[in-house]
Amino acid sequence: MNSMKVEIPPLGLGNLSNLVYLNLRGNGFNGSIPLQLFQLKYLQYLDLSYNSLEGGLSPKVGSLQDLRLIYLHFNRLSGEVPEEIGNLTKL
Repeated sequence: MNSMKVEIPPLGLGNLSNLVYLNLRGNGFNGSIPLQLFQLKYLQYLDLSYNSLEGGLSPKVGSLQDLRLIYLHFNRLSGEVPEEIGNLTKL
């Protein structure tokens, strides 16, 4: 893997308002998870695994009410799992 810094681009995520499935697995992304991702209210599947994402999971994850699957493994995430994840009753 190369050492380039490549972040998930936050701009434009808000334009994907009807997105249901997002697979960004294994793309070598680093940086934090953009907060705009948590505005995708119809998102059911989110795979961010096998990247180098850092920081914590935002409490805004609780706004993804339709989320059924979330994969975050093999990243460099840290901190506590936000209690708002308990709002995701379809997980």
